Amino acid sequence: SKAVKRIGRFFLGVIISDTKLVRGTSAVGISHLLSIVLNNAVYSNNLNIKNGEIIYKERCASCHGKNAEGKNNGFFLSPNLTVYNKGYEKFLDILTNGYGRMPAWGGRSILKKNQIEELSLYLKHIATDKTNWN
Repeated sequence: SKAVKRIGRFFLGVIISDTKLVRGTSAVGISHLLSIVLNNAVYSNNLNIKNGEIIYKERCASCHGKNAEGKNNGFFLSPNLTVYNKGYEKFLDILTNGYGRMPAWGGRSILKKNQIEELSLYLKHIATDKTNWN
């Protein structure tokens, strides 16, 4: 969750920035705290990816295929999103405003900003090394 990430960043910042605390804290204590912070961040990221997968299956799979590999419906072939190479900003623009036959999902509050981010995390997670998410 966002609160766990914020708390983790706070504690990590305190440990790193306060040299007295670092000197006074055992390596085991710092290691333990870092593992808690990182595990919560990984858990949160995995949860966001799972939420993105749910959104993908509900909103995108009918056109882009079950595994985002693109889909031919006899009239056109939808893009294979596992090799998406237009970059993150263009992805957000297309998702928010639409493009060609692609509907605008973000402009009319159909998908909230956090849902768009979760969707992008999922697509980045399943992407091949040929993608460009920069």
